[in-house]
Order: sequence, then C-alpha cells, then structure tokens
Amino acid sequence: MGRLRRSMARAACRPAPYGVRTIGTNAQGRILPVSDLVGAWPTTLEADDDKALADFAARIEAAVLKAAREAKERTSWNRPDVLYETAIRDFVQAV
Repeated sequence: MGRLRRSMARAACRPAPYGVRTIGTNAQGRILPVSDLVGAWPTTLEADDDKALADFAARIEAAVLKAAREAKERTSWNRPDVLYETAIRDFVQAV
C-alpha cells in the first residue's frame, strides 16, 4: 500500500495532462480523484490483477465524472463539456 500512496501523491502533484487545467487552476480538480482512489480501494485488489484494476478504474472514472457534472462548474448533465470530461478520464487513467 505504501507504493500506491506514493504513486497517488505524485499524481496529485504532477502537472495535469492536457485539458485538465480546465478542472481548476489549483490541485482541487486532481485531489478528488486521488481521494476517491484511496477511499474506495478494495482491500483485496492486487496490483497485478489487470481486469480488477480496469474495473476499479472504470468505477472511479464514473464517480469523478458524476461529481464533476453535479458540481456544474465546467460540465453538467444537461451541457456536458466533452474536452473537460475527456481530460478527467485521461487523468483517472493516468493515476
């Protein structure tokens, strides 16, 4: 778990990928996905279980997109911002 924490800390601090700047100019837009990962990480999930990791990443991606849409700051259910949401997906997959 220590390696995971270090990886998440690096992801939260590194420059955001293209488009993620639209999430916010501070780290807030990157903190939510990282905190979701830490809080939701299944205790039985192994780092070498590719299918389980992909399923988990899909769950986190859906949760972060839902939160972004409900916040209605840059995207919403009625007016989705494709570039913004793509940046969110890219960031979650990169972490």
